[in-house]
Amino acid sequence: MYPVPLDLLIVSSGHNYGTNTPAQYEAALDAFLAAFRAVQPAAGILVSSQNPQKSPQTGITAHLARQAILRSYAARHGCGYLPTLEAFWAQANHGGALIQSDGAHPTTGAGSGSELWRDTMTAYIAAI
Repeated sequence: MYPVPLDLLIVSSGHNYGTNTPAQYEAALDAFLAAFRAVQPAAGILVSSQNPQKSPQTGITAHLARQAILRSYAARHGCGYLPTLEAFWAQANHGGALIQSDGAHPTTGAGSGSELWRDTMTAYIAAI
């Protein structure tokens, strides 16, 4: 899966974990990162939170609970942390207008949720 050594792995997950608790989500992250580090021990790892969900999604509260643990998870595991959720949360209506009608994915185009993700990543990289 990783044919050449990677410099950086960006882990961006959470929307597809339904009603998993933060503990279940952490266990899944632990397993994934252990498998990754076994084959790519020198690569840096950046854990990214995701945008909040809105209706019609049904796991909104569970999603927020999983996202809420990511900053401390990243710190405990020696990973960087990209505060995407916080960037959305800082917008009007918690960035609701920047989330597509499916309630999960960021919008695209000018002034979109996708641009907010990009700007958050750009600011992170510039800061390090």
